[in-house]
Amino acid sequence: MISALIIPMVLSLASGPLVDDLKWSSERTLTWEDFAGPVESEKGYSAFTYWRIDYSYSWTSKGDVVDADFEIAALFETKRSWSLEEKQEDWLLKHEQGHFDIAELLARRMREKVSQVKFSTSIDDEANSLFQTTLNDCEKMQVLYDEETNHGMNTSEQLRWQDWIADELEKLSDFAQ
Repeated sequence: MISALIIPMVLSLASGPLVDDLKWSSERTLTWEDFAGPVESEKGYSAFTYWRIDYSYSWTSKGDVVDADFEIAALFETKRSWSLEEKQEDWLLKHEQGHFDIAELLARRMREKVSQVKFSTSIDDEANSLFQTTLNDCEKMQVLYDEETNHGMNTSEQLRWQDWIADELEKLSDFAQ
């Protein structure tokens, strides 16, 4: 007997409408107009990028064989991201773009991983574990990026990170959307 089961699943770092979110694209970089959220001065920064990685999937099974189809996207949250107007400089915008690019880099790594994994009918747990690992890796990389670049103020480190991120994105170009 052959049985087929299709179960859609959507999980993300944040919840809410996606209408005002920007999906990462190599064709479009951030502008200061994208930072439309209320300023959170208590954070002590000149700008703040809210990003998230969303994923959804559907799957079918025939016996022990599971076929899964994933959609994974790095998103910039325009209604939450903010900047101080008097601090809007090119170097800072490039730094904030780096945060968004890191989210895309980890989204590509997740796309690569799901293309290699042989999922079982416990796919919900397996996908969630993979997503949590990816999210944790992304959060760690975001912190390291800020530490090493001193929030973009260390020009040489900022340039090194920009080059490294661009190289890593290129290496994973097969997993771009």
